Amino acid sequence: MARCGVEIATWVRIDECGIEYRLCGDVVEFSLGGTSDGFQFDTTERGLELLLESGTQALHALRTAS
Repeated sequence: MARCGVEIATWVRIDECGIEYRLCGDVVEFSLGGTSDGFQFDTTERGLELLLESGTQALHALRTAS
């Protein structure tokens, strides 16, 4: 995502870690693995719908591939 000429790319692997969320106005803030040493991201309602839809499809594909 480019903002003001700055580009950020992030790679995250999620295994067994704490996953917490917090409502903040019209977005959901997620925290993976802790707030001080983990990874945080925000999503809108639509973004969360897309994430869950894609995640559900990916989980089904992963389970049927085994």
